[in-house]
Amino acid sequence: MWQVPIWAIYCIFFMDFFIAFFYLCIYIKSKSTNEILEKKDHKITFIVPAYNRESTIKECIESIENVRYPKNKINIIIVDDGSKDATYRLSKELEKRYSNVVVLRKENEGRKAYPVNFGLKHANSELVAILDADCFIKEDALERAMPFFSKKETMAVVFRMKPTNRNKFIERVQYIEYALATFYRKIIGAINSLPVSNGFSIFRREFFLKHGYFEVDNMTEDFEMGLRIQSNQYNLGYVSESYSLTDVPSTIGGWIKQRLRWAYGTLYNYKKYKHIFVNKKYGDLGIFILPSGFISLLVVSSIFLLAVYSLINWGWQRVDMIMAGWVPSFYINIDSLFFFAIELRMILFFFSILVGLMLFTLCQFELKEKLSIIDYILTLTLYMWMLAIMYVISLGYFLIGKRPKW
Repeated sequence: MWQVPIWAIYCIFFMDFFIAFFYLCIYIKSKSTNEILEKKDHKITFIVPAYNRESTIKECIESIENVRYPKNKINIIIVDDGSKDATYRLSKELEKRYSNVVVLRKENEGRKAYPVNFGLKHANSELVAILDADCFIKEDALERAMPFFSKKETMAVVFRMKPTNRNKFIERVQYIEYALATFYRKIIGAINSLPVSNGFSIFRREFFLKHGYFEVDNMTEDFEMGLRIQSNQYNLGYVSESYSLTDVPSTIGGWIKQRLRWAYGTLYNYKKYKHIFVNKKYGDLGIFILPSGFISLLVVSSIFLLAVYSLINWGWQRVDMIMAGWVPSFYINIDSLFFFAIELRMILFFFSILVGLMLFTLCQFELKEKLSIIDYILTLTLYMWMLAIMYVISLGYFLIGKRPKW
């Protein structure tokens, strides 16, 4: 049976340790940097695209109204995207209640970028915030974000997304995933290499006027916008101390649909912005962050395919051996077990576990919250294989030119 070459295994370990060491160095450096940024109360317009969000639209708008920020500098545009439930009626009630709320309505065109762009074209403030109608922000959100805009090269500020639902297995592992993503984004944000916006981000409106609005046919338009900002030599700030609350998919079917779209969109945008890769003009983002992300995606997909191939081969071999009269033996050779445990690959494997535990500890420290070690283990083992499957399928879609369903 064909096996993975030893040198390939060592290369994978080396790459993992190198990347981990690189991020650790950035983390240590960022902790020693205490830059004080000037805070200014800019006028800001919230764009809230809403499609069938009758259960969350009221709480979403109220979370904006409750932020600690001058009320005369906040405007809210709710864009009802042809909702079929009570979203529009509830939005009009909010418009009557709050003087800074305006409700616009348009026909549904199937993608979030349409209502977002529609709302952006009706905004006239210096800053615009994009907030999904099922997200709710903390009272200190704007206070945390405004200092970043004291730097003219900062075109957007991205917030941590924190799931509200964490009861089912699929919800709990996503909670850990989002926490790890927060820690990762905070680190790369310290070196101006953040390449993505998300469900709650604040932008300078001038960027849209100069470089265009969100791409309506892009399956991950927020990732594309982050790369577009970086490709034009601007920066994105990251706020991890405050966050917006959101619901994550609570069913496997919903999760698969979302992750196929995300994985395909990631590959699509990697191809679109391939000029950033290994280009020193874009600093750490081009030299290390994007290439390491792409290589990691390929490595995880390859390991999954090899694991499936090896498992099938192992199964067929055992079937053939049993048919030939082989009887399984459960005898354990202690000496062989000892030498297996001190073999270099096993030592590197145990060292990887220590690195993972260190990451878990640092993540808890930075986020100032208690995370479940059981959920963390499930995320790094079972859930990562689930993500690998999504990458493999989306890569297949990408190679044959087929797009996942929205």
